[in-house]
Amino acid sequence: MTQLFSQSTGKSYPFWVVCCGMLRSASTLQYQLTITLLTKLGLGRGLGIQSAASFPQLFRDHIQERAILVIKMHEYSDDVEALVVSGNAKLIYSYRDIRDVIISWMRMQGWSFEQILERRFIEDSCLYPYEKWTSLSDVLITRYENLVNSQLTGEVRRIAAHLGLDVAENLVQWTANNHTIENQKAQIARFDYVQKGVQSGATSYNPDTLLHNNHIWSGAVDQWREILSAEEINKVENIAGNWLDVVGYSRFTFHGDANPTLEAIRAETEVSLISRSTSALIAPQESGFPLTTGLVCVMPNERVVEIPWALMQLPHNGTILDIGSCEATYLSTIVNPGRILHCLDVRDCQADLPENVYFHHQSLIGNDLPASYFDAILVLSTLEHIGLPHYDQQGLENSDVLALSEIRRLLKPSGSTIITLPAGRSKLTLWYRQYSPEDIKQLFAQWQYTVDYWGFRGGAYQKIDESEVTSFDYDYAHGSGAVACIVARILA
Repeated sequence: MTQLFSQSTGKSYPFWVVCCGMLRSASTLQYQLTITLLTKLGLGRGLGIQSAASFPQLFRDHIQERAILVIKMHEYSDDVEALVVSGNAKLIYSYRDIRDVIISWMRMQGWSFEQILERRFIEDSCLYPYEKWTSLSDVLITRYENLVNSQLTGEVRRIAAHLGLDVAENLVQWTANNHTIENQKAQIARFDYVQKGVQSGATSYNPDTLLHNNHIWSGAVDQWREILSAEEINKVENIAGNWLDVVGYSRFTFHGDANPTLEAIRAETEVSLISRSTSALIAPQESGFPLTTGLVCVMPNERVVEIPWALMQLPHNGTILDIGSCEATYLSTIVNPGRILHCLDVRDCQADLPENVYFHHQSLIGNDLPASYFDAILVLSTLEHIGLPHYDQQGLENSDVLALSEIRRLLKPSGSTIITLPAGRSKLTLWYRQYSPEDIKQLFAQWQYTVDYWGFRGGAYQKIDESEVTSFDYDYAHGSGAVACIVARILA
């Protein structure tokens, strides 16, 4: 290795900075902050994403360069370790609750939870690199939650101190202000990923910023509590439980029962759930998409199936009740001179509803609306959430059954309820239920009903047979793997 001395930093050249943080844990942000400081100071530059296999050639290509060179690398590299040991490299590392890493990775790459386990993602892509990278000297370690929940100026100063850089406060502020989540989203929106992006798995990224086209979902912590099922949480913690204990993340345990009941799950999660932004669940374009092209419905998510389908089931005239109306984008479509629309939600969103709508700020279960009053009751992607400790609700056992009893009470004898549900293998997560065909048969045993199933396959929603439903599951990148569209009437 060529030994060149810089009086400004006291380091040998070429000197390397490796941003080697855990996947989906803000290592891209650390890379951006680092190269911004170095380029503004005229001391170095970034060389993008590298692998353990590509690094030796990269090192040879730049061996004469008189600069501090920054790379991003997730997998462990013996060559980088040798540079650290020899004093010719420093590491910048970030880590995150592995349960949230899993959620973020599934959303970005479109993996299923089963693929996470089959491909040993936890062991090989998270735990092993963590153990190796953090065991080395000259490594700056940042916890993801501390990074995203605090001002970026603190992380800029920590990076500068780690690298021995004398940075003026105005540069610290400028660097932090230019890398807020809002600015990152704006960069993603402006960049032409089709023409200029570099393909990486199921996504592509900007070779300068390293931001993927779907890089930022929400950045929130503890998303796993709302998305992973109890069974999935237990599987993760069986693998990574010791690591969670060591770094200070609480395990999610169900007291005294290895196979917790619904009641236990709800009681355990009622006080610990973090509010979820429902805007992430509803595509802003949802009401503008056609229902079908033949038997195919193109994503963004299941809303492109259920909303047009449900609106076509409504009577042209009559009194309509929509349940779970907050954030619903289709309400203005329902209102016409022949219809009277009532909306019900446990959340207070009256100010956001269309004019000439009657709003009832209450729960469906135990409501005080008049019996046998409505010609149709619309329940779109709502029944699966009712009675779970979320969306400002208290946990309640058998709440979907109770909700249907309330709907029966409110319907006129000739009326119908129009319901959509996530379909697939039978599953209860911490914020929604997923129904198998057998579940639906049991739930609607006291009703006269029809059901159509749509499944996401080949990049689009398509009509599927009942026998295929249990092969579908929630897709963390898009939404429901399959959706059940039900019209039910009271049995005579």
